[in-house]
Amino acid sequence: MKTKAQLDGFLSNLVEANVSDVIFSAGRFPDCRKGNELFDYKIRNVLKAEDTVNIANILLSRKDIDWDKFHSTEVSYEIPCARFRASIYKVRQKIRIVMRIIPSEIRLIDDLSLPSSIKDIAKLQSGLVLVAGKTRQGKSTTVAAITEEINRTRQAHIITLESPIEYVYEDKLSLISQCEVEDDIKDYATALRAALRQSPDVIMIGEIRDAATFEEALMAAETGHLVLSTIHTRDVQTTFDRIIGYYPNVEKAATASRLSHNLQTIIVQRLLPRNKQLDSESQYDSIPAVEIFSMSPGLRQFISSGEKLNEIVSYMEKEGKHYGMQSFDQHIKELYEQGLIDMDTLKAHASNPDQILAGLSFDRSF
Repeated sequence: MKTKAQLDGFLSNLVEANVSDVIFSAGRFPDCRKGNELFDYKIRNVLKAEDTVNIANILLSRKDIDWDKFHSTEVSYEIPCARFRASIYKVRQKIRIVMRIIPSEIRLIDDLSLPSSIKDIAKLQSGLVLVAGKTRQGKSTTVAAITEEINRTRQAHIITLESPIEYVYEDKLSLISQCEVEDDIKDYATALRAALRQSPDVIMIGEIRDAATFEEALMAAETGHLVLSTIHTRDVQTTFDRIIGYYPNVEKAATASRLSHNLQTIIVQRLLPRNKQLDSESQYDSIPAVEIFSMSPGLRQFISSGEKLNEIVSYMEKEGKHYGMQSFDQHIKELYEQGLIDMDTLKAHASNPDQILAGLSFDRSF
């Protein structure tokens, strides 16, 4: 892969094979990920150190980089059939590259096997919406689907702030301005402050990585905008813990009050292996289990007090169904009863599998 044409041809083959990620490392064949499987993609020879440098030069469209001083960067890359998010970094002074495939077509909420209630987010006029989860759990895909739902259903000015830009939108009912952080503007916090002067209705932030970005996002929601973003947390409870942890002790009570008035929804995703025996028609190997928090009058009062925030999920399970809330275990039970996941998956991913099994309306374990 010494030329751009050779790299593009290789990446096109990966897209056709439904590979989601590829890792280029010196001394190895390219490592590819498909579902939960990581495997070697055999080419003529293993990659040399100069090969990974050459691929990085192609991705960065330049050859004047001082690799001795280089640390890491993220860029987007595009071929006719797909876009990629590339992370370029060093491992023991050698360049390594991880590329995530981003389909050219934005999948809609209905196509993602997500709860239909998520469509209602597109109707919100203001507030903060977070899509959480670990890496490779479909957070960016879900945020893109919500953004596209707004684009298709209402007139709004949507500003996206990403590093790098992943999905590319076409204006439909909405006008969309896409800004690449670190390229078009310095950082997320600066980009958010600038976006507020650009007449936005909706601001989509690629990822909340630090306290400064979260504070700017919360302030944007407080000024009457709808703010969408992703955050790396494993469930609703740890999302609250992360947010409150951004602030010093003397501000935690005030932060809880601000959240009670401005946080609208937290969606947390985990991609589970799909039961292909009972769901053989699906072209996808995984299905999302989704934990959903939605602000209700009772939760607003509960959170505003700043007390017992570690009991939020229990409150959701007991009181939240009327407002479209659900815990992971509630959704995992539902997926199992529908035959979309098997017993092994239920036991591996549920927080309390024994409690779920005791409450099942029928047994599919035989």
